[in-house]
Amino acid sequence: MQCTSCGSAIPAGARFCPSCAHPVALSQPEERRIVTIVFADLVGFTTLAERMDPEQVKRLIDACFERLVDVVVEFGGKVDKILGDGMLVLFGAPVAHEDDPERAVRAALRMQETLAHYVATSELAGSADIRMRVGINTGEVLVGTLAGTDYTAMGDVVNTASRLQAEAPAGGVLVGEVTHGLTSHTFRYEPAGTLQPRGREQALQAWLALEPTAPPGNRRRRRRDLGIVGRRPELTIAEAALELVRHSGRGVLLHVNGDNGVGKSRYVDEVISRVREHGEASVLEGACVPYGEANVWWPIASALSNYLDLDTGIDIDAARSTALQRAQEMFPSIDAAGTERLVDVFTHLLGYPSPIDRLDALSARNAIHQTVAMVLEARSHRGPMVLSIDDVHWADQVLLDLLEHLVTALSRHSFLLITAMRPGHDVAWPPRSDRGTVLSITLQPLTRLDIEELATALLGDAPATSNC
Repeated sequence: MQCTSCGSAIPAGARFCPSCAHPVALSQPEERRIVTIVFADLVGFTTLAERMDPEQVKRLIDACFERLVDVVVEFGGKVDKILGDGMLVLFGAPVAHEDDPERAVRAALRMQETLAHYVATSELAGSADIRMRVGINTGEVLVGTLAGTDYTAMGDVVNTASRLQAEAPAGGVLVGEVTHGLTSHTFRYEPAGTLQPRGREQALQAWLALEPTAPPGNRRRRRRDLGIVGRRPELTIAEAALELVRHSGRGVLLHVNGDNGVGKSRYVDEVISRVREHGEASVLEGACVPYGEANVWWPIASALSNYLDLDTGIDIDAARSTALQRAQEMFPSIDAAGTERLVDVFTHLLGYPSPIDRLDALSARNAIHQTVAMVLEARSHRGPMVLSIDDVHWADQVLLDLLEHLVTALSRHSFLLITAMRPGHDVAWPPRSDRGTVLSITLQPLTRLDIEELATALLGDAPATSNC
C-alpha cells in the first residue's frame, strides 16, 4: 500500500505513514482526479510464449519490467498493475504533480530507450524479438479500491489509453488529444491522424511523440505584454540590489522564496528585464529540474553553454575543440596547462567524461569552483554579471556549494546571483555569508485589489459569461 499524501510505501498494519505521518485509511476513499494513464504492452510476447520454455519467458519478461518500473519510479509515476506482457501506470494518483502529463510522456520515451538498450545488449534467448507499444491519455478518472483490490483508476480515460496503445507502432508512443495539448510546448510530435478503434463510437485524434524539445520543468512561455502587478515593494528591494551591483561593484545574492504559482518566475523576469534595460550587463539563466537529468551540474552548465556558445548536443571531440577556442579567447595570456584545465571543467559540467572524473572529490570541487568563478569574474570586469538559477529546491548539494562559493568569491565584483525556490523542501538555502550581501524576499499572494487589476489587464473588455 502507498500513502495517498506522499506516495511512500506503508508497512502492513501501520496506522500512520512512516514518512509524513499521514493517517492511513483502511479502505482508501473513492475520488475523482485528473490523471495521465500510460499503457505499455510488449510486442511479440505471445509468439515467444508459444516457442519458448515458460521459465525462460518469465525471466525475460521480469528483466524487461524490472527496468521499466525503475523508469516509472524515477519520473514519479505509480505502477498500477502488471498483467502478463502489459503494464498500466498512473501519473497523478495517488500523488499529483503539476506536470504529470509531461512526466508521463518523458517516462514513456525513456522506457522505449531503456528497452531498446536492453534488447541490444541482453544475452537472454528471445530478447532480440521484444518491442513495446505505448499509449497515453489524460483526463478525469475515479480512483480508489475496486472490490477490495488495490488502489486503481477507472473510467473511459483508461480505456482510451488502452486503445491508443493498441494503435501505436512497435517502438512508438501514441498520445491522445488532451495529453498532446498539455505537452506540445515540450515535445516534438507527428500527427497520427484520426483513429477509429474497434468497439468505440467516437474517433480519436492521436499524435506520435518523437522527442523532447525542452528540459524537464520547462514552463510555457509567459505573457510579457502585461506589466507586473502588486510587487512594488519587492521590486524596490531588487532595485537596491542592482544599485549595489552596478555602482558599488558589490556581489549580491537576491533570493526569492514563495509557494508554487505565487509569481516567483514573473518577478525574476521583471528584475532581469530591468537589468537588461541598462544594456551593459550579461545575463546567464539556468534552472534545476525535478527528474530525468543525471547531470547535477545541468543548471550551471546550461547557463554557461549559452554564454560560451557551447552546443550540449555535439560529441565530446567537438565539445572540447569549441571549449578550447572559447578558453583561448577569454584568457589569451593563460598557459597551456591552465587552458587545458578550463576545457576539462567545461566538458565536465556539460556531462562529458573528462579528467575531472579521476580527481578526488575535494580536488574536483576546487577545480570547478575556481574555474566557474574565474569565468564570471572576467566578464564582471566589463559590466555587471547576472546569474539566475530557478527552482533551487531541486538542486543537488554540490550545485548549492558552488553557488555559495560564488557569493563569497565574487563579493567584491559586479555580480548578481538570483535564486528562486519553493518553501517546504530540505534545502539549506540561502547561505549565511560574512562577505557577500544576501537579500531574501518571500513573495506573498496578491491582494484582492491586485488580483482584480491583473484580471482586468488579462481579460480587457471581454464580455462576462452568464451563469444561466
